Amino acid sequence: MRKFIIYSISLCCLTLSASANCDFERLGLGTGQEMVRSIYNTEILQDPDYSYLSTSSSKGVNGDIVCSNEKYKNLKFDFLFIDKTLRVISVIDEENKINHLENLNSFYGTPTSANQNRLAKGTDDYSWQFKDKNIFLQIVKKNEFKRTNIKIISNNYTKLLEEKRDTNEVQH
Repeated sequence: MRKFIIYSISLCCLTLSASANCDFERLGLGTGQEMVRSIYNTEILQDPDYSYLSTSSSKGVNGDIVCSNEKYKNLKFDFLFIDKTLRVISVIDEENKINHLENLNSFYGTPTSANQNRLAKGTDDYSWQFKDKNIFLQIVKKNEFKRTNIKIISNNYTKLLEEKRDTNEVQH
């Protein structure tokens, strides 16, 4: 009996250590682009048409850098800035070796809304709504192929874009 208990505890610890939880907001919304540049060692590109918009390099930031977990190495994270402040974090996963719903649940709790399609083709949509941000998880299924999209968006993102557009229209 004692060996069984020790074996069970060891198995549980091994399972927990193999989990692939990742805090996509290690550098949260509202972080300055210089901090993102230095921590994630990424180039920040200025939008040539809109001086208030910038983004992480077109290559994205490797997931193992963002997550400190080798399991995420093939993911590419993109960061969008308005006035040099992080407003959107997005990632696309086409390998789907990670249960992103489980991961997001571990950080944000049960989704505020969920629409699951039980068919081999279709889309599952989940969202978490908070005072300062919204998180969206979309899983697009086409038979064996799956593509997962995750976006974390500041609640003031749209408002800031509209204000900036209005300002630019007046200047022209």
